[in-house]
Amino acid sequence: MVKNGDTVQVELISSSDLDDAVTSTLTIGTLSVTYRVTTTAEDDSSSSAFAESTLPNTTKLQILGIFNALKNIYDDDSQEITFLNTLLTMIDSQMDDDANGSSAIQALQFLYDLTEEYLNDHE
Repeated sequence: MVKNGDTVQVELISSSDLDDAVTSTLTIGTLSVTYRVTTTAEDDSSSSAFAESTLPNTTKLQILGIFNALKNIYDDDSQEITFLNTLLTMIDSQMDDDANGSSAIQALQFLYDLTEEYLNDHE
């Protein structure tokens, strides 16, 4: 049984085929998070939002779980894309608000980067 403060490690083995996604779902109690890894060419210089963010890993995992839940609301791809584009606009407007603290801005930036990365991968 996983208790508060425990460390959980998820391992995904990537596909040997380019652009092939592999997913794994971690469920603890009633909460589930799906992780996805996509194999890219070695010379691909893009890096994931997760690796670039300076937020603590626990915070990034919480935001990633929320992001996955949000994007999985819609069964229809066009509704999902419309929703995620709207989310980008909403986040962008909040990041311009000076009243937000720096940790809130970092969290919003991370969610923005995740969303933008996902949308770019699904163009």
